[in-house]
Amino acid sequence: MDETRRPKITTLLLSYDYGLPERGPSLERGRFFPAICDFADVTPFWLEENGYPEDLEGLQGRIVDFVEKEHPDVVFTITMRDEILCQTLDRLKELSFVVNWFCDDQWRFDDYSSKRAPHLSGAMTVDLYSLPKYRERAIPAVWVPWGIRDFAEESSLHDVKYDFDVSFIGGADRNRRWWIKRIEALTGSPVACFGSGWKGGRVSDQDVMDIMLKSRINLNLSNSRNNDIRFVLSSPVNALRYLRSGKNQEQVKARNIEIPAFGGFELSCYAPGIERYFSIGDEIDLFTSPEEAAVKISYYLLDEKRRESMKLKAYRRAKRDYHLGAVILEGLKNLGVSF
Repeated sequence: MDETRRPKITTLLLSYDYGLPERGPSLERGRFFPAICDFADVTPFWLEENGYPEDLEGLQGRIVDFVEKEHPDVVFTITMRDEILCQTLDRLKELSFVVNWFCDDQWRFDDYSSKRAPHLSGAMTVDLYSLPKYRERAIPAVWVPWGIRDFAEESSLHDVKYDFDVSFIGGADRNRRWWIKRIEALTGSPVACFGSGWKGGRVSDQDVMDIMLKSRINLNLSNSRNNDIRFVLSSPVNALRYLRSGKNQEQVKARNIEIPAFGGFELSCYAPGIERYFSIGDEIDLFTSPEEAAVKISYYLLDEKRRESMKLKAYRRAKRDYHLGAVILEGLKNLGVSF
């Protein structure tokens, strides 16, 4: 590839969250697309605007026609279902280097990724522990950390006028409601919750940044799986969902990067691999139970000096290592794409 020019990348992405307009813009449109634009000339192909999900068969032909016309160096996708059929990926591989970013290999590798990845030129996975599975199948794959494109200004992290002692941002579900209720009971203090289903309601991207910056402690609660026997047995519905759910472990998610990047102190539930992102106890801290969360909330509300020092270190780590455009570019290079 001619190194004097920017690479040309075609993105095949959902424009809306899970393809549903009522859920608002997708992470792909709001984060991934502009991040790729930072280092490449990008020709976007938005799946909903071309037939998804009503005309899945027609969509496949439009995808191939678009890629044939654009002649990109790379086709970049993030699929969750059958948006792009395997036979379409096979055809695209004849035209370009086709790579997919897999978000949920922790629990979807066997049923999903392992079936699609052989039809790609390469795979990016956020799950470090899935890499041996790709290698077993001779599928080119690299681990990529979650990243983010927008960061708070470092100057805003100092002398913050806090609005909340403890906050949480994320949709309400049975698992998260259980966590919040127990943490509030143990600490005797309210947790300001925002997102669909909470009293605080859904908030804009700018509000998310402001809330994280102006919270002394930002909780990160996964919705992947709750193994606490007290939660599982608290209702027949919880027990049934626990037994039926394909999710079998916690996951590192983009929110783990967002909180430090937006200038917040992060107290997160443990997820395998999080120690690869930040230094635990020096940049962020973790908990594995409501009781542990309550103890650490009380501690970090009192030890302001340490909390502020950790917050700044985590922010600088995020800004140095987890810019999304740089993460994607490094992933492509590690897959052998020459820029």
